[in-house]
Amino acid sequence: MAKPTPGLRKRSGIWHIEKTICGVRIFESCHSSDLAEAERLLEEVTRRVRSTILYGEREPHTVDEACERYVKENKDARGIERQIIALSHIVKCFGNMQLSAVRAEIFDDYIKSRDVSPSTIKREIGAFRAVLSDAATAWRDASGHYWLEKIPTLPIMKLDPRKPRPITQAEQVRLFKELPAYLANMATFAVHTGCRDQEICGLRWEWEFTVSGSDRIVFVIPGSVTKNGYDKMVPLNATAASSVNTQRGRSSEWVFTLEGNRISRMNNRAWKSARAKVSLDDVRVHDLRHTFARRLRSADVSQEDIADLLGHRHGTVTQHYSKATIDRLMSCVDRLINDDGGTEMVLLRKVG
Repeated sequence: MAKPTPGLRKRSGIWHIEKTICGVRIFESCHSSDLAEAERLLEEVTRRVRSTILYGEREPHTVDEACERYVKENKDARGIERQIIALSHIVKCFGNMQLSAVRAEIFDDYIKSRDVSPSTIKREIGAFRAVLSDAATAWRDASGHYWLEKIPTLPIMKLDPRKPRPITQAEQVRLFKELPAYLANMATFAVHTGCRDQEICGLRWEWEFTVSGSDRIVFVIPGSVTKNGYDKMVPLNATAASSVNTQRGRSSEWVFTLEGNRISRMNNRAWKSARAKVSLDDVRVHDLRHTFARRLRSADVSQEDIADLLGHRHGTVTQHYSKATIDRLMSCVDRLINDDGGTEMVLLRKVG
């Protein structure tokens, strides 16, 4: 039997690299039981370390590697869930790219392809900028080099705020009729709660509570998910509660699912296809939130209560849980339902 290459040792059936290369001690699993594969990996590691130590070359790292490390190191940071979502779009597009190849120009097509608001793209690029900052100032390779020589220049989004586009009752019926059942249910929840896309997609059963002394339901979304970092209470009227009740028993974790799986976003192909069919191409998922606010104003709900329902008031409601306040907000969302107790619109869904 041929002796394995020096520097390789087999443990529990898996080859491991255990070797000192140019003064750097390497302990690394090959994740393989194949000797030829282990020898190939050893040769690659040896070449990389020698290039780094002898010639001052930086070890190559990909965008995917950097984002993964950033998330791991900041897993307990406030707002990390929103950053994970933002970085997932970056990784999907640039994951295999070397960090050293990142330039502002690579984002031209990315920005054009993202059918989202400028503020969303700004948040995604901002999250990636934080990753690159750590790569250039905090993370070092075996030879002491930072992962990046310097932070590359990234696009600075000039925000031209798009005017809100709330939908009418008639437009709502037309649009929701073309949506698949799961998405129509989520959209109905959105216009009755004012929740954002990711708050709905990430809604968990563990955040559900009943109001003391009644059978009314509220959800308390933690600050790690909300945009402003504060807990947000979401009171449900009968229509929103019905949307939730139809989901019971489908998942032990997520409220809104598709075939038992979490839905990544509402602004998907089905949404875009439906709005195109009814000539409402300018309506975005976020406009369902604007619709909620506009209808509350039309129902003579005060600006202060609207701000609380939208989560704009820095958690003042959830910090105190005043029964009088909660009852008042419940009555506010109840105004979105007709006097006869029926819902404000008829939801029609395609068969098949």
